[in-house]
Amino acid sequence: CAARWASYAGRVENHGASYPPCLGQACRRLILVLLLLGGMVPWIGAQRDEESGAIPEPVGGQAAVEAALAELQAMLEPFADADAVRRRVAELAGRLDHEDFLEREMAARDLGDLPPEIAPMLRSAVRGKSREVRARAAGILRRLERKRAGEAGRVADTIAVLLEARDRRVVPFLLELMADGRPTLRYYAAYGIRQASGKSFGFDAHGDAATRAAALGKWRKWWRAQGGSFVFAEPDGKNQPHGLLVADDVGKQLVFLSLEGKVLWRQQLDLVPMAASLLENGNYLVAHEQGACEFNRQHQRVWDNSVANLGAGMIYDIRRLANGNTLMCYVSNGHVTELDRKGKVVWRMGGLDSPGAAQRLANGNTLICENHGNRIFEVNPAKEVVWEHGDLKNPSNVTPLANGNVLVGEWGANRAFEVRRTGKVSWEYQHDGNINGALRLPDGQTVVSQSGALVLVDKKGKVVREIFKSERRYGKVQLVRIPQRLPEP
Repeated sequence: CAARWASYAGRVENHGASYPPCLGQACRRLILVLLLLGGMVPWIGAQRDEESGAIPEPVGGQAAVEAALAELQAMLEPFADADAVRRRVAELAGRLDHEDFLEREMAARDLGDLPPEIAPMLRSAVRGKSREVRARAAGILRRLERKRAGEAGRVADTIAVLLEARDRRVVPFLLELMADGRPTLRYYAAYGIRQASGKSFGFDAHGDAATRAAALGKWRKWWRAQGGSFVFAEPDGKNQPHGLLVADDVGKQLVFLSLEGKVLWRQQLDLVPMAASLLENGNYLVAHEQGACEFNRQHQRVWDNSVANLGAGMIYDIRRLANGNTLMCYVSNGHVTELDRKGKVVWRMGGLDSPGAAQRLANGNTLICENHGNRIFEVNPAKEVVWEHGDLKNPSNVTPLANGNVLVGEWGANRAFEVRRTGKVSWEYQHDGNINGALRLPDGQTVVSQSGALVLVDKKGKVVREIFKSERRYGKVQLVRIPQRLPEP
């Protein structure tokens, strides 16, 4: 991919020149036919290999580790000059409405052969153009997105092999990939190194270059200081006690349970809770049918969302962010909003169809579950969708995992599942009733909130035991570390 991009960058200056006079219409047609046939040859070969079973199966053990290291080395090929590629995209986009049909076809084919990272450049280049140009661009963008999904899967799988083998040689490769010009590679490298080290230095794969460079400098300094003695970190919080905070919307109460099902704390409310968060200081947040509020340990209301004047619609998820702001899903009003303590709207994503859950990611993006929109997706601070998994049936909850995958509770399909960023499902649990959510424990098992019970499910998707049983229908369940001080009984 990088080599192809570099070759395009090197041909920018002379490729735009007009064809020699001696090259007539017939020659151009012949060239197009040859190009199309050339593109089909690898596809035909792949089809024959697949039919004959000639495609080798992946090998495991040390051979897989060495192959993964070689794959990472190949990814570190020099990246082409982005400015030259941008000029190339503009030149090709300008030929999408050429009077000669073959010129238009060849321009579309050349754009589709470029790396998927040119998608924003192409969108910008065709903005305001004719309907035909925009239609051609839409087809090219779909092709680029399919290519991006394939590359993303290759990157994620390669890194996963090395992390699972706990091969420390992966770390310097990840540091180099975090400096790459391709956001996809930076994204997965950042996830991988956080998983390996258990640390975060504020690196945002989609952030501006200066901020990325500063964060990467901290990572490299850390590696120089202790690279020789590096050992893989255990999952964050593995040895710390956790509990389950249950929003009981029928019983109008909050229930805090141990993972063994023991009730540690219970609070009756004068409102209908849809979701709740327990804070480290013993306070708790409640999202309900008329809004959201925070109570202190003595159950006195110390904050509510009415200061923002955003309406009294139902809020179905609520999170206190590291910066002290509050992230909420206004399911009735169709937006996800971040508020500060004074009620100022810091960030807002509107136009959504019943957003049921949202979480702020380590890279500054926001992961959103759109219940009636039947999708989960990730948006950057500029509200651009950078990843999406659709065609779901009323997803009810979404949780980011340390390995970069996403855990989903799918209400309408009666299942909980883990999906990779490539769209491949890597874990699944099916139930004969509705599933409201799923939470991954540090030991790899999963707590599932389903009709009538909370259950513990193992890595193979089998129920280990019931944690808590009730005939009541529950709202959201959150996994939280047991704080030093619970609210007063």
